[in-house]
Amino acid sequence: MTNVIDKQTDQHDFGVWHLREHISVTLILLETAPDIFAVSYDVSYSGVKDGHVSGGPFPVDGNGTHVVNQNPKVTVAFSNWSEDKANHLISTHCNISVDAHVLGNITVFDKTIGGKYGVWET
Repeated sequence: MTNVIDKQTDQHDFGVWHLREHISVTLILLETAPDIFAVSYDVSYSGVKDGHVSGGPFPVDGNGTHVVNQNPKVTVAFSNWSEDKANHLISTHCNISVDAHVLGNITVFDKTIGGKYGVWET
């Protein structure tokens, strides 16, 4: 069983008219077992190329930077990790950047995700 803690979507448009890209990234912060956290993602894009990718859950347990794809290079950085065990609250800031060939290095997600954890249905 998995507990959804938070779900955030960030949308961006990049480029100019004939090279315009729209990217929507949704991150889901999960508690996959008591005090074990993970992130799933869902990305859709349209413009020069259209597509959709999703994946996870991937474990996350604190601040860190991870290269999750080499071509194009996708970097995910978690910062300001905060866990209040007494009140069962967690939060982290997530920044996802993509080294897009034509557009350069672009940020596609830049938000804080978090909420109450330890809410398990029986």
